[in-house]
Amino acid sequence: MIVGAGSPLIAAVWIVGHVAMYNAIASTEWKTGLFSRAFGRKLAVYLNASYIIAAGLIRVYLISESTRRDMGSMYFISGSLSLLMGCTLMVFGVFLNLWTLKFLEVASGDPDYTTGPFKYHSDPQYVGATFVSLGYALYRKSFVGIGHTAVLALSYYISVKKFERPRMKQIYGTRQQWVNDKANANMPGGGTLSGMSGLKKWGKNDVA
Repeated sequence: MIVGAGSPLIAAVWIVGHVAMYNAIASTEWKTGLFSRAFGRKLAVYLNASYIIAAGLIRVYLISESTRRDMGSMYFISGSLSLLMGCTLMVFGVFLNLWTLKFLEVASGDPDYTTGPFKYHSDPQYVGATFVSLGYALYRKSFVGIGHTAVLALSYYISVKKFERPRMKQIYGTRQQWVNDKANANMPGGGTLSGMSGLKKWGKNDVA
């Protein structure tokens, strides 16, 4: 039981803090290589992914508890319609995240940003998570859930625009033009690996 778990504010703070924390971890790893030196590169990637999953599960719990209070407040949506829309969006979001995970290649640390879901969007993992959040809000007919989805989407947008994409451009450097020619798209944020994978193949000396 988490103190304050039913508070929409606590859930919103956790949503923002979760995104901020993995950006801080990624920036620290890129600038200092601290985690790779401490744990070894492969274990560091697994630990980072494990943290993100665990923090994501806590986020789900906090959202679930906070939406419980106003469940059904969107009274103008029928139960059958909310069930259909909510489940459809959640299933699509989970499918998109699993599809993305396949191309991120967490185990090998060599993600493929040119095929699969990355052909259609630069950050499909965030799109998938947002769809799941929106679907859950509709399933519960919760205005609080809609608010949480807005906070989540805004956090992802700021993270990608202000932190992740600039960092990925620095990491990949000379690889950037190759990716643009190959995929005809911008580099993604890469929230799970957060740049650790780029160092394996290209290294800091390859940064333009």
